[in-house]
Amino acid sequence: MQNSEYPAEAFLGEPYVDPREAEPHGLVWVVGTWNGLGRQVGAFFQSCGALVSYAPCAEEDIAGLCVFGKGLDRLSLILYCGAVFDPDYREAQPGELRRRMIELPLSLGALAAEKHARFVVIFPAQVFSGQLKSRGYSETYRTNPVNDLGRIQLEAEAMLRAVCPDAFIIRTSWLFGDLPNSFESSWLCAALNRSLETGKQVTVPEAKAEIVSPIYTKNLARALLDVAILDSYPSTRLFPLAPWLPPRPGGIYHYADLGEASLAEFARAWYALAKRRNPTFKVVRVIERSASSFPNRVPRPPRLVLAAQRLTKSFTVIRRQPWQEALYEYGMANLPVSQPAKQDCTKMRR
Repeated sequence: MQNSEYPAEAFLGEPYVDPREAEPHGLVWVVGTWNGLGRQVGAFFQSCGALVSYAPCAEEDIAGLCVFGKGLDRLSLILYCGAVFDPDYREAQPGELRRRMIELPLSLGALAAEKHARFVVIFPAQVFSGQLKSRGYSETYRTNPVNDLGRIQLEAEAMLRAVCPDAFIIRTSWLFGDLPNSFESSWLCAALNRSLETGKQVTVPEAKAEIVSPIYTKNLARALLDVAILDSYPSTRLFPLAPWLPPRPGGIYHYADLGEASLAEFARAWYALAKRRNPTFKVVRVIERSASSFPNRVPRPPRLVLAAQRLTKSFTVIRRQPWQEALYEYGMANLPVSQPAKQDCTKMRR
């Protein structure tokens, strides 16, 4: 089996199964849509045939969310996407980070355990020091966060695993995609789009200050579908909605697209693709500066590259795409294309 969107060679493991042919069992409840990620993941799940629900109440209303969740029938999965933050994010309300990263996930984890539903939570990967130079960070590598976001995350992970041992904690990093809001890449993507129209140069931290694993949000959604729909409904406990499937242990997993890039490399790849789509765009220079040139920038790991072997070995259909190919896929679907020049009809008259 092979198709243009899911080529067989792009997946690890056999047998190959198209996620769109998987029969979903039960209801997927997506929580955490404020940053755009939950909406995009939920929409992708729906396009693959999953039954998806969103909470009607505000995400700040934790008690209301839990009441709503307890009333859901055949709830098989709670997917929480609201804990993905840019380290530079400034709280709109006091305690917002702790509420979104600790209080809400803990409440949802307890509810998942009560309902015997799978719980998957998406976290950033700011828990590492960034000093590892030769390979990507595995799930077992020692943590040493350099900012408050990473320290809060470590606290959240430990508390969540105590409340809901079967929970899947998916660490990911430097997401870009259709609905970015408060992601690590959001400021750069916004600056790149503006500069295409104005021609104004874009300044980014130099390579030694920040190397990242660019991750396309749609690829993350594909991986989450593999984790949530295909073969991981049951955990170490017997799960009644899919008792024939093998158990999958909870814990911490990493997901990242293949490869790494400096912010300048990503920006130049973006511009090259944009010019290919629309030659009328301005020529833009990308300037690298030291980290000290960005006084409001929160400290972050200088090289944050993730290894995802545990995820790809645990599940049969996990797509990992080189980030350049992922950017091309995103750009072909979202960057504007040049329009043919309008013909002067008066010159066509005889």
